[in-house]
Amino acid sequence: MVTSAAERSVRVRSAALAGISVVLVLHALVVARTVLLPVVLASFTAFVLAPLVHGLRRLGLPRPLGAALVIMFGLAAVAVGIGQLVEPAAAWMDRAPQGLSQIERKLRVLKKPIEQMSATTRRVEHATLVGPEPPPTVTVETPSLAKTLLTHAQGLLATGTAVTILTYFLLASGQTLYRRLAMPFRRLEDRKRTLRIAMAIESQVSRYLLTITVINTVLGLVVGTALLFLGLPNPFLWGVMTGVLNFVPYLGALASTAIVTAVALLSFPDPWQALLVPVTVLGISSLEGMIVTPIVAGRRLLLHPIAILGALFLWTFLWGVPGSLVAVPLVVVFKIVCDHVPALRRVGRLLAV
Repeated sequence: MVTSAAERSVRVRSAALAGISVVLVLHALVVARTVLLPVVLASFTAFVLAPLVHGLRRLGLPRPLGAALVIMFGLAAVAVGIGQLVEPAAAWMDRAPQGLSQIERKLRVLKKPIEQMSATTRRVEHATLVGPEPPPTVTVETPSLAKTLLTHAQGLLATGTAVTILTYFLLASGQTLYRRLAMPFRRLEDRKRTLRIAMAIESQVSRYLLTITVINTVLGLVVGTALLFLGLPNPFLWGVMTGVLNFVPYLGALASTAIVTAVALLSFPDPWQALLVPVTVLGISSLEGMIVTPIVAGRRLLLHPIAILGALFLWTFLWGVPGSLVAVPLVVVFKIVCDHVPALRRVGRLLAV
């Protein structure tokens, strides 16, 4: 009986220590967000660009020079894309506050029966209302997109610069960094395992991220083309938005559908015609998510939906919007580590589909 009570006491203390450790780790991740986020973003960016550097290396270019060329062409492409999209995006953002009343007016056509019931309820409430006149409505002017960007420009510039520099050094170092990571381990077996895990992460995560990037790029082009035929203004702006948001599984498709719904209600006089836009976007996104991605990406690194949603909520809570973008790749990395460590293989199987 004494042994049983002692064992229970040990288990309770172990569970308490484990819970405290988890809380401390999560708090450390929040505190170290400014330092860790650029490292994580640079690592995943390097995974995507690594095949290009390897290709230039096979052509005879030194790795540092190949990494510099890839970084420069990548920055040029991003700059051109932002230059083409920032003006229409700013115009739509500035128009959004004034367009809310138009959207509400057009939605009344779609929910007319509910509006009639609500009107009857309001008349009854007004007939029984006794008291002073309601206070006047105060309109709050929202800042423009330009002001919002200027407010966050310093932080965005610092993060972007740090990510660019770290990405270059990761691409230029190649496998040298992996060997240095394995050096602290004394046992040769542990060093080999560390190298295998690092090589597997580079190979599989690079393939996964590159595949998802290609799929989302094609998705953006297809959505932009479909919206062009439907007559929506700035169709490829919304196509790019859909492709970028699709890096956030499930929630990204819902967010892009909601945004294009509002844009369609502002652009088309007929609300029923406007409904064709979200139906089209949601249909294309569903086709990509349920058929294209499982076939193209394969099932090896596909994760269980519960694992994906849990990771999204956790990393969004810890790191905000950037955390939602890196949540799934981080789970993929964790699953690869679990698959290579015997003690964690059961956890890896739980994360898989």
